[in-house]
Amino acid sequence: MAMAHDKGSPGRLPFTLAWSVVGSGLACAGPGGGARRHGPWVPQTPDGTPLRVLVPAPSGPRHAHLGWPKLVRAADGTLVLGLLAGREHTVDGCPGASLSHDGGKTFTPPRMLAEFDRAMAYRHSGNIALGLAADGSLVYLAMAFTEDVRNTVLGWRSMDNGRTWQTVDTSRLADNRSGSVFGEIVAVPGMGLVAFGHYRAGTELATGIWYAVSPDNGRTWGDPVPISKTRLYEPAFTFAAGRLVGLIRNDAGGHYWQLFSDDLGKTWQETESLVGPGQRGLPSPFIMHPKGDPSRLLALLTHRCHRPDELAYVELWEADARKLDCRCVRKLVTVPEVDAPAGKGVDFGYPWMVQLSEREWLLVLYCGYVKGPNSIWGMTVRIE
Repeated sequence: MAMAHDKGSPGRLPFTLAWSVVGSGLACAGPGGGARRHGPWVPQTPDGTPLRVLVPAPSGPRHAHLGWPKLVRAADGTLVLGLLAGREHTVDGCPGASLSHDGGKTFTPPRMLAEFDRAMAYRHSGNIALGLAADGSLVYLAMAFTEDVRNTVLGWRSMDNGRTWQTVDTSRLADNRSGSVFGEIVAVPGMGLVAFGHYRAGTELATGIWYAVSPDNGRTWGDPVPISKTRLYEPAFTFAAGRLVGLIRNDAGGHYWQLFSDDLGKTWQETESLVGPGQRGLPSPFIMHPKGDPSRLLALLTHRCHRPDELAYVELWEADARKLDCRCVRKLVTVPEVDAPAGKGVDFGYPWMVQLSEREWLLVLYCGYVKGPNSIWGMTVRIE
């Protein structure tokens, strides 16, 4: 059982680099203040145990809305948490990172890699991708956009386990060439480092899924390669049992979409997956295989169900990587319905996991106000 334990104005960059080395930290509320700032909702296990606030909403409004977490374990064991921090949902979001040097017990205050706001040509960063290259470096990609007019992808690389970051060449993904990037950046033998994303309005292809390859551990990135024309969003991919396999957000149905390739991306097969409740309201998925067992896939399903007794939940699913026979294992997290201030809706989801030991994983997600502060929560999950 799980236990809670856009091109800028003349003379101005389209975004502001917030750190070339590390940059200044943000003041965060303490566990008590942070736990109250994000609202009355408390994600919990099915037995009622509250999750922990891992990164409380910062005290100032500029970066108070934390969300869209991704989590990687660096070569030295440091847990690197990528996240977005803005004023509210989809407003002035900025890519940032927080580090844990004690296995997820504590995290540093988030530090921004770049700044976006409504005064800039690119107003908001809406999605991120994070991964570990074959040489041990961390690679971080983020998209930014202004409505349906323009979008870009920018990126960084860290050779010291997340302490310092250097910008990388994403020019072939930038300025309306790709759209959005998401999920794990996957090291694939025979291909290189592979990132995935979805096209969006403003690009030549307004819908569909793409991948791009870096041949040099994330220093430079190639052109986006379209692999599906279906209207899908936020693809999460892994490489298991010799195949690239992904679950993708599908707003038109009650299950995640599924894409896989058995020939290193040359050809793809797609269909609706078995992962889903048969009802709409599914934000992005998670998929990964346990270390040492590439035949087994683990997935997370999030359903914003908005029932009278439950606002949302997260389930653990598993499958054989070759059969893709997805089946639900158990519910991990639930968000009970509570009285909330008028006009202050709940924002919840985007769970991600990283493996801590043979059977222990750390799960992170966000929960708080749609229009206001939002914290990153976490729990340890035991998976046999």
